[in-house]
Amino acid sequence: MGFQRLIRVGSLLLVLFGLLIASNAQGRGNEGRWDYLGRAYVDGNRDRDRITVNNNVSFRTLQLEVRGGAIEFQRVVVHFENGADRELEIRERISSGGRTRAIDLPGERRRIRSVEFWYSPDRWRSRPSVTLFGQRSFNNGSGDQSRWEQLGQSYVDGRRDHDTINVNNRGTFRQLQLGVRRGNVEFQRVVVHFESGENHELEIRDRIPAGDRTRVIDLPGERRRIRSVEFWYAKENWRERPHVNLWGRR
Repeated sequence: MGFQRLIRVGSLLLVLFGLLIASNAQGRGNEGRWDYLGRAYVDGNRDRDRITVNNNVSFRTLQLEVRGGAIEFQRVVVHFENGADRELEIRERISSGGRTRAIDLPGERRRIRSVEFWYSPDRWRSRPSVTLFGQRSFNNGSGDQSRWEQLGQSYVDGRRDHDTINVNNRGTFRQLQLGVRRGNVEFQRVVVHFESGENHELEIRDRIPAGDRTRVIDLPGERRRIRSVEFWYAKENWRERPHVNLWGRR
C-alpha cells in the first residue's frame, strides 16, 4: 500500500513539473512580441491627444505607429500606474505606415496608464490614427538580456550608393536590426564586418519606410563583436538626408 501511494505521489509531482515547464515556455514565448495597447485618432481642432491603456501587463519598451497621414510629434509623455510620468525623446515627423524607434522605459518593466502626445497641425484629408505598441520580456532573475542597444548611426550620402556604420561597442551580439529615419531607404546589400576579420552578408534587400526597421537578423555562430556594418542602397530624390540606425541584441 505504501509503495502504491509513493507511485501516485511521484506521478503527481511529474505532472506538476510538466505544467511548470509549459508555463515558463509560454512566458518566454512573449519575449520580443509587440502587444497592441491602444489607439487614438488625431483631432485636427487641437494639438494633442491621449491613448488610454487598458492592460495590466508590465512593459519595458514602447513604439508608436502612424496611419492615415504623416504626424510630426512635438512631445510624448508616458503616465504610469504608480503616478510617475516620463517624457519620451520623440520629436520627429513619422510618415503614414511608419513607426517611431523602439523606446526603452526607465527601470524595470512598468505598468502604463496612458500615453499623451502633442503634434503639429497639418492638412490631413482624414483623421490619422496613432497606435501604441508595447514589448515585455521574460524576467528570469538574471537581468534583462533581450534589450536592444543602439550601436551606431550613419547619414545617407546621396552622392554615392553606400555608407558605413562604425561600432564603438565592445559587447558581443547575436542579432542585428537597421532602423530608418527622415526618408525611405531601399537596401541593396548589407555586410557585417566582425572584429575577428570575418565578413557576413545579411539578407536585406527591402525598401524600409521612414520610422520603420528591418526584420530581426540572426548572426551566425555565437555572439559576435562587430567592427562595422556597410550597406548599399538605391538612390532617391530625398528632401533631406535620411539616417540609418544600427541596433544590436545580446
